[in-house]
Amino acid sequence: MFQLIRSPTAPTRLIGRLAAEMVLHILVRTRHHFGGALDGGSTYDRVAIVLMLLRYARLPFPDQRDAPRAISVSGIAASMGMPFETTRRHVGRLIDHGLAQRDSGGVVLCPDLCDRPDTMALLREFHDVMIGHIADLARFDIPLPITRVDIDYRPVETLIVLLDTTLFLFERNRSLYGSALTAVVGNAIIAANVRHLTYDADLAPRYARLDTIPPDSLRVPVRVSRLAAVLGVPHSTVRRDVGRLVDRDLVSVERGGRLVVRQQQLASAMLTDNNRLALLRAVQIVQRLKLGGCRFDRPDHCYLDGRRAPLSFD
Repeated sequence: MFQLIRSPTAPTRLIGRLAAEMVLHILVRTRHHFGGALDGGSTYDRVAIVLMLLRYARLPFPDQRDAPRAISVSGIAASMGMPFETTRRHVGRLIDHGLAQRDSGGVVLCPDLCDRPDTMALLREFHDVMIGHIADLARFDIPLPITRVDIDYRPVETLIVLLDTTLFLFERNRSLYGSALTAVVGNAIIAANVRHLTYDADLAPRYARLDTIPPDSLRVPVRVSRLAAVLGVPHSTVRRDVGRLVDRDLVSVERGGRLVVRQQQLASAMLTDNNRLALLRAVQIVQRLKLGGCRFDRPDHCYLDGRRAPLSFD
């Protein structure tokens, strides 16, 4: 897969779309799963903090090797690029709602949270979303490493890679868009516009490279009301963030208030750089999963419960 990094024909745009779908799925499912504890104008900042605490928690998988550890509030703030006081308030809300607690080393996820059947089901879903991502790469003939048959498959490694990747790409988008919610809204609009292309056996490869941007006629606009429902955020809040995207010429509003990211906007330096970053991250992902015994030759053998459907914008 390393050869793709410098290849002018690399399916960079396709890999970027697939990575964006994966990250969006994790963020949205986390938001809905933990509900009221994440409510507010900074909902997706709190989502990211929960995912960060999950990354260093005692996960309910028998093959976890890394010892759980606490994270300081200042460490969370530095990692996410947020002011300390803002981060402290977010952490305080999570503590008040029983999702986190203070520890001698900082903040940890409540120890019994991962043992709950509903949280275990969520983590299994996360694992299967990452395996689905690998299956998609294989399906579109993106070169993957040779499977290490001398290593037993460790699902927890897949889950940790998924959490690391989600946090890395989300934090990158947050800094580019200016806020967590604006980043999530922007990526959700793109996902909704090109969903029918992303997983199509014929159309996805046709619009896979950086220089093959789908024409405007192929994009499917999405309503603000649908975005709000999918993202679990009030309609008025999403409408405000859409206004910011429109002001920056990243999103256009069609007749009837439907939203679309047009061809020239998809060609912007910001979105092109994001796709390149997703390609680099994909290379890192497969190398780490190789060390975890992932079955690149038969990724379907690694599912815990089966492939997960992408978020629905219909």
